[in-house]
Amino acid sequence: MSSEANVQLLKEAYRRWNDSKGGSVDYWFDSVIGPQIKFDSLPQGAPAVPFAKCYDDRAQLRGYFDGLLADWSMQHYTMNEYVAQGDAVFARGSCAWTNKRTGKIAETPKVAFWRFKDQGSRILRVFRHSPCLRRCHRLTVAIRHGVAHPVPGRTPWLKPQNISTS
Repeated sequence: MSSEANVQLLKEAYRRWNDSKGGSVDYWFDSVIGPQIKFDSLPQGAPAVPFAKCYDDRAQLRGYFDGLLADWSMQHYTMNEYVAQGDAVFARGSCAWTNKRTGKIAETPKVAFWRFKDQGSRILRVFRHSPCLRRCHRLTVAIRHGVAHPVPGRTPWLKPQNISTS
């Protein structure tokens, strides 16, 4: 596929992902994720997000989506910048999720690097700003208990909408 076709495929997949609030997993597997995958995530299975680890198997990757959607509810997933060169596409945006157990909302920048190879096989490396998710969760808990106060400029990853104090 051409670079533009790869971008259009991803735009449609992310649009469906956002519009369905995470309900379009089958579309990803049917239309985007090829038989050979490499799915990486920066937290590498950290305790706060154990499902966000490296996957190289489609069945195991389905478990990633199961874990994500079991613990989190999507608020939005907005990918608004795409850069393509050859078989590679870089996508950048942001996403927000509500933790189902705590009710806390975490919004974080999101980047994904896609490489489309071998006539339809797709390799994905996802680099989420997931440390922000963990910091946001800890800071939200600290603010709720009155032991921390966000300081604009000193916490550049922090935006007012990232913190729920209710």
